[in-house]
Order: sequence, then C-alpha cells, then structure tokens
Amino acid sequence: MADQSEFSYSMTGLRYSANEKEEVTASTDWEGTATGFGAVFGTLIATFPLADANATSGTCRWVGGATPDDGSLLAGIGEGTWQRPAGEHRWNIAMTVKLSNGDQVKGVGVLDLGSRSFTGTFAML
Repeated sequence: MADQSEFSYSMTGLRYSANEKEEVTASTDWEGTATGFGAVFGTLIATFPLADANATSGTCRWVGGATPDDGSLLAGIGEGTWQRPAGEHRWNIAMTVKLSNGDQVKGVGVLDLGSRSFTGTFAML
C-alpha cells in the first residue's frame, strides 16, 4: 500500500438521538472506497451538549467495515477530532482507526454537508 492513500465516501443517512443529560448524538452513515480497502461502509458519530449545537470543534468516533479485493472482511473503530470553520457546513476531521487485523491507519479529511461527501487521505501507521 502506498504511503499516502485516498478515501472518498458519500452520505447515505443521518440520525439524531438524545440522552437524559440533554446531549445530542449525530450519526452519519457513509459508503465509498478507500485505496487498498475496496468498498468501505461506516458511521461517523459525534455527541455534544444540546446548548453547544453550534460548536466549532469536538471529538468523534468511526465504526465501519471494508471489503478488500482479497475476499477478506475488515472492521475498524476510530477516535478523532473535528473542527468546523465558523459559518460553514464543512468539518475538518483527523482520526486514527484501529483495524480488526491489528493494523492502524491515520487519516485527515473534509466532511462537506452541502455535497454530502467525506474525502481525504490516510496512511498506515
């Protein structure tokens, strides 16, 4: 796999939920491709206080899976951060994902709500 690889996902769904502490969880579903991983499917999750819905930064998680060309299946869980430029519906995301085969990847990308896209680059750690 190359040192710097690319991913490109399209949004397939968006859900909101709330808990008893008046925190909102936004879960966005994605599908697309990533270099060396074939088809990728996943959910990006962010939780924030109701009163902080217009925040410009926070933490997020990724839970997903991939279907590489070798016929295997991979699962991954990631932890990261997001930053939103003021007045924009675009988030800059940095994340490290642990894979079910023991590998880890670190990536950066841009989630653009207007185009329903999440694109970026990643490298194996």
